[in-house]
Amino acid sequence: MEPDPDCVPLHDQLFSFPNTPLGFTIYRLIYKDGDSWARFMSYFQHLVHQKLEKRGEEALIPHLAWDVHSDPALEDASSAEVRSHFLTHLRNTKIVIPPTRPCGGFL
Repeated sequence: MEPDPDCVPLHDQLFSFPNTPLGFTIYRLIYKDGDSWARFMSYFQHLVHQKLEKRGEEALIPHLAWDVHSDPALEDASSAEVRSHFLTHLRNTKIVIPPTRPCGGFL
């Protein structure tokens, strides 16, 4: 697979935009089992740290932001409703999204 000439290595992007959070926005849409949710979040965070360590990118770990939205009003929301909520959240938090896109997949 050819490298994408339009992407920027993630480390370079963080250097250029040091206050931009790196990580995931996660929406909880099911509220039947709080213990399962806690186990999932713990597992997912562990998995991400493990993958970064395996790739020799431990320096990215302090930059991780876990933007978790847990609002029972969103239970069973459609993907369009979640996207609308997410876009409103981006506008309200004034998160700067770098104009470049990072190379490669994360996981």
